[in-house]
Amino acid sequence: MRIEVKPTLGRHADRWDKLVVAAPSPSPFLLSWWIDEVGRGEQLRVLVFDGDEAGDAAGNGDGLGELIGGLALQRSRRGGVEVLELAGDGPLCPDHLDIVALPERRGEVAAAIRQWLGRSGSRVLDFRGVDPDALLVGHTPGVGEILAIEVAPFTRLPSDAAAYLAERPGRFRSTVTRGERRLAREGVTVRLVDGNDHDAVERALDALHRLHDGRWGDTSEFLDEWTSVAAALRRGAAAGAVRFGELVVAGSDAAGSDTADSDAAGGEGSADGEGGAAGETIAVEVDLVVGSRAAFYQAGRLTDHRWRASGSVLRMALVRSAIESGATEYDLLRGGEAYKADWARGSRPVMRIRRGVGPLGAAMVAALRLNAALQTRRAARSSATADADTASGDASDSLGDAASGAGQARIVFYSEAAELGGAETAAKHLLGGLDQRFAVTIVGTTPDVVAELATARPASSTLVLPAIHDRSDVGAIVAHRRAIAALRPDIFHANLGDGSSCQYALLAALSVRGVAVVASEHSPMGVRSELSRRIKSRAARRFDAHTAVGRAAARAVEMDVSLPEGSVTVIPNGVPPLDLDPPPRDIADPLVGVIARFDPVKGVDVAIEAVARLSGVHLDIAGDGRERPAIESLIDRLGVADRVRLLGYRADARHLLATFDVFVLASRLEGMSMSIIEAMLAGTPLVATDVGSIREVIEHEVTGLIVPPEDPEALAQAIRRLLDDPAWARDLADAARSVALDRFTAAANVASFESLYDRVLAARRKA
Repeated sequence: MRIEVKPTLGRHADRWDKLVVAAPSPSPFLLSWWIDEVGRGEQLRVLVFDGDEAGDAAGNGDGLGELIGGLALQRSRRGGVEVLELAGDGPLCPDHLDIVALPERRGEVAAAIRQWLGRSGSRVLDFRGVDPDALLVGHTPGVGEILAIEVAPFTRLPSDAAAYLAERPGRFRSTVTRGERRLAREGVTVRLVDGNDHDAVERALDALHRLHDGRWGDTSEFLDEWTSVAAALRRGAAAGAVRFGELVVAGSDAAGSDTADSDAAGGEGSADGEGGAAGETIAVEVDLVVGSRAAFYQAGRLTDHRWRASGSVLRMALVRSAIESGATEYDLLRGGEAYKADWARGSRPVMRIRRGVGPLGAAMVAALRLNAALQTRRAARSSATADADTASGDASDSLGDAASGAGQARIVFYSEAAELGGAETAAKHLLGGLDQRFAVTIVGTTPDVVAELATARPASSTLVLPAIHDRSDVGAIVAHRRAIAALRPDIFHANLGDGSSCQYALLAALSVRGVAVVASEHSPMGVRSELSRRIKSRAARRFDAHTAVGRAAARAVEMDVSLPEGSVTVIPNGVPPLDLDPPPRDIADPLVGVIARFDPVKGVDVAIEAVARLSGVHLDIAGDGRERPAIESLIDRLGVADRVRLLGYRADARHLLATFDVFVLASRLEGMSMSIIEAMLAGTPLVATDVGSIREVIEHEVTGLIVPPEDPEALAQAIRRLLDDPAWARDLADAARSVALDRFTAAANVASFESLYDRVLAARRKA
């Protein structure tokens, strides 16, 4: 086995591309047509051959001299020290980068590359865009760090597009389907470009440049690299690895030899006029294809209101095309932008490996790390100072002993939730109500959850970290600790969705000196394993504060992990005042409502079985989740499809409360339900199961009805009682509203947490 270093792949390009496609996570950004065109600085191709010769004239073969792997790099010098980066690194943000290797020779190739990277001399190895399981993670020599810098959203693709769309959030499905119908009426068609049609590719590139520039202008780093990107995309299209899709306004110029496929996102009619003349491209997208993976890369569209949702409609057409061509995975590449959560629920962390080889390389990496830490601290101080300057005098005066003379108290609010639920709704109410004397950074592991929490406090900073699945995720755990240390919060506040939530993040926070740790429990669900029980039992004794939403929930947590009675403080959930704008009711028959995510613990199936027993009663369910197929199957099996409607995710769900004759909470497990409190404030008669802290909220036959969990017959009888006696139901609802206004407001919840923060800070200062 031997290594050769060349400036280009040359005659080895075809063999190299075959090795890229054979990788466990093949990346289009490693294909020869990409790295040849977009590399910056001096290009190096570190090629590993089997044998002592470099192969035959074709650069391949099964014998002596076969190319079995390599690493594509770009080289520069900083301060007289060699710096090696992965080829193409820069503003184009490639990901899934790694060593390329023949599958059965991966270990040997990685060892050879490691030896070459660690050869004598000094250098900095700065590898960005790497997967956590990449060969480079374990085979990059030197002293330094491995950091999670971003996430790369992705999703597995089913065998048909209808199944993919059914898995998406309800509001997203509505946007796509309504957009398709509206654009069809405007005469818009989908055009998939033939990569071998040079003229069609050039027109698609021109449209991409024009539309992207029209939307982003001088702020686009993508367009700064246009010459090299366009050259790469031309070559990729010819190789069948780049797909262009366009939305075109129908007309005499809209069709032609460049039309490879024309899905019926369009139809008859014209779209003459400004921003959509006949034949004009109103949206364009480019996707990259490698192996069985398809990846969204870049797009552009007209922003006229007339063409709203055009980007989503076009992307859905390209997803359909990818599924039809056999793709099994769809990626959205680097970046945790909130919109990506509609297309892909999963995500992978994107890593940066920065290590120094030799004395000068190690010194430079140490200096870079120190400089980054100083910049983070300066930015935090500047942000705190700016926020303090804008706060009112009254707010400053009310700071009291907790942070006297120290400016704002820094809070890191942490959630590892993978989807939105009641715990996240409670968190939004808290974040939105906290006084400006608290400077909040919202940290989490799911981009759309972090983005949604940030809507409650727009001035907050945000950070997405790689998810910690178990104790073997060492890189993710280290990334958490480093992030907490860099942010230097006064308080790390973890929002726990269940007993084992956030356990490794809490351990990371406890290991950072000077950080107070607060944990808030939202569910009585116990820990998931004996290991989790040991971890939590020991960690909880070091928490500065430990809260739960109700007395029953607090006692359940204490018993689950053997904590002293009374060690978990009760702070009930709260809801802000409801300013309801209910939609028109379109059902004259009695209407029961459920608002819940589709998760077994929420008992949506129990509610459906109860309503199935009530002739003439209809059920509206607002929510979505992984159990939707099972729920749909149950509805069909019970024969109640004409009386049960699945409304999907509804951002306006609380406004539906006023349209229900009865609200139902059928949970099998619950802490203190946010939807119950909202129903009370809305004045809607309600029935709830006897779980968690529900009896601390509802008094049976005084403010509502309580039934045993897992009992659809009892639930049906309770619903019937309220429907048969509307005057009594109204009395219960009025009493419930008075209780909610007195005990369960967001203002009370926020005040309790502010007081808790102040006590924790004061105790830390005295320690």
